[in-house]
Amino acid sequence: MRIFILFITILFHATSLSQISKPKMVIAVVVDQMKYEYVYRFWDDFGEKGFKKLIDEGTFCRNTHYNYVPTYTGPGHASIFTGTTPAVHGIIGNSWYSRDSLKPVYCAGDWKAQTICLCQKPHDQLNKGDGKMSPRNLLSTTIGDQLKIVDTSSKVFGVSLKDRGSILSAGFSADGAYWMNSTGNWITSDYYRNFIPNWVKQFEEFNSVSSYMNGFWTGSTFNINLKDKLDQIGPSAIKSSPKGNQILWDFSKQLILNESLGVDKHTDLLVMGFSATDYIGHQFGPDAEQTKDTYIKLDKTIADMLFYHITKTVIF
Repeated sequence: MRIFILFITILFHATSLSQISKPKMVIAVVVDQMKYEYVYRFWDDFGEKGFKKLIDEGTFCRNTHYNYVPTYTGPGHASIFTGTTPAVHGIIGNSWYSRDSLKPVYCAGDWKAQTICLCQKPHDQLNKGDGKMSPRNLLSTTIGDQLKIVDTSSKVFGVSLKDRGSILSAGFSADGAYWMNSTGNWITSDYYRNFIPNWVKQFEEFNSVSSYMNGFWTGSTFNINLKDKLDQIGPSAIKSSPKGNQILWDFSKQLILNESLGVDKHTDLLVMGFSATDYIGHQFGPDAEQTKDTYIKLDKTIADMLFYHITKTVIF
């Protein structure tokens, strides 16, 4: 069961909240398959500056419910960011059958779109559909779309290991959406732009999947050789390890810097979909030590996110 239980909104201000009500930047974080009980089950293993800081100093909703099924990735992200249900926003599953075309439909699929990547053959047999994506199947606007209506100078981006996690969250008017394809490249589609920015090229040059997938992922009951996993499965192996969350955050930091988010009076929005938790949950199960260790490492990443912006003289 895929549950989207954590929606973290971080408001970045140049001055205190009492002095200004309009944030320079909002980061929305969705943790794929994070169950509500994990907060309590792993509480003693969390540090003081990650999930605990958000819960103690933010708003923690303990009595929320889903009024739709199924709670898959596509419907979940679409529901969070449109504020309505699949019956209205149209994303009724990750895939569904169309009675009009008599064919299956993928929630973020768009065969008119073209893959934009650093791949030599973006539409070869291996990854022919990786970038043929857009939000065109959405029937409702997202919070990012409404933000752009209010202020066209605001910037909106979506980032996730999964295409649907970034696209359906960012919406129609987003300045960009990025996701990782099956060969470990960060890609987008020509719905957003017709080229890969230089900063993405530089990131892939210095932050390749292979640079993350080395050493061992260890616990008291497991010892996984990450390089062996990479050799056996290929670059997509990073998605089912905690390194998948780390590379997403590292990529997002470069996006924030190079797209100049949160630097002026126009409120910007960045949506980050942490998807490695879902891949790991499916592979190992909710009670596995690998799952627990993944959330402990994610807690450290959340703490790093908060500290990162403090060191950039941002008060939130």
